[in-house]
Amino acid sequence: MWVLGTKNPYTFASNQEIDWLIPGVPNTPYAAGFPLAAAFQAVTGEVLVGLQALAQDPRYASLAPLLPLVEGVIQNSVPNGFAPVVSQDTEGQPLMAQGGRGNLISSLTSYELGYKGSIGNRFAFGFNIFHLRQTGGAGFQQITPNISISSLSPELAQGVLDNALPQLNQGLQSLGFDPATAGATAALIGQQLDLAYQQAGQIFLNSLS
Repeated sequence: MWVLGTKNPYTFASNQEIDWLIPGVPNTPYAAGFPLAAAFQAVTGEVLVGLQALAQDPRYASLAPLLPLVEGVIQNSVPNGFAPVVSQDTEGQPLMAQGGRGNLISSLTSYELGYKGSIGNRFAFGFNIFHLRQTGGAGFQQITPNISISSLSPELAQGVLDNALPQLNQGLQSLGFDPATAGATAALIGQQLDLAYQQAGQIFLNSLS
């Protein structure tokens, strides 16, 4: 939002929200950011497709039997929290939505005094006095920020891993893996999940721009 000029200071509500204009994504408090759960729901389908393709790769043949477990864990690993936002103006400088005073609307006051006379039939004379006073100076001013969520990808990946790794470890042990092997295998799967969600999160961000 831009303002050309104001007479009085402008203010914003104390409970500011961001309207993401994305179907299914609710407004969020300005101080919170973008909900990780919304990004998770948007990209997890593609992540699961990618994991299914990865399981067909001979290099990961040992992980193919674990795919049902991994898929179940992923679907139960909806991350909590938000990816923080960065508030900037069009020049890349920090800008917060907060009360302030815009440029004053320009006003112009003018006075004119004049007299015209003549002497005889051949000589005429006149004089004028002008006084101009201008106050304020209208000019476009950005008062609401551009919002970016550049940290969404790593925040999303970490949120998924925080929920998935304990479940993977427990699930692998229930399949007969000893604790050490279960931990190592869960870490290996976690590396793939981290990569998958970082890539998916960036694709999601690109789709919003």
